[in-house]
Amino acid sequence: MSIKLRNTVLAAIALILGSLAVAAPAQAGCNGTKCYGSVVTNPKSTAYGYAYNRVSGRSANNAAQANCPGNCRVYVIFRNSCGAIAVGRNGVYGWAAHKSRKWAKYYAVRNCSKYGFGCKLRVWSCTRYSRR
Repeated sequence: MSIKLRNTVLAAIALILGSLAVAAPAQAGCNGTKCYGSVVTNPKSTAYGYAYNRVSGRSANNAAQANCPGNCRVYVIFRNSCGAIAVGRNGVYGWAAHKSRKWAKYYAVRNCSKYGFGCKLRVWSCTRYSRR
């Protein structure tokens, strides 16, 4: 193959690959420093769902709802942090969002315990840019 033909073929391949990269769909996960997550639950059952590293709060909540096998209505949406939900034996729930997984979980149980009893952590999740 001549050098001119080889360079032409390489240029054509580079052009095709470059156009594919531009036409590729957006990544499902977060980008930059804006990562959203969501945790959802149904306090009257054991159903829960979660999502993390999404591009928007809406997409995170939709994904968490889709991952919940029950009718989950209680939800927390968070950005660059962690979210948690705790549920008490009397159906009361508490939630929290915090940069730290430890504190999100702690505050969820604490908030539930203000109005309920026997509160236990049901679900938690963290995004990429949280302090786990």
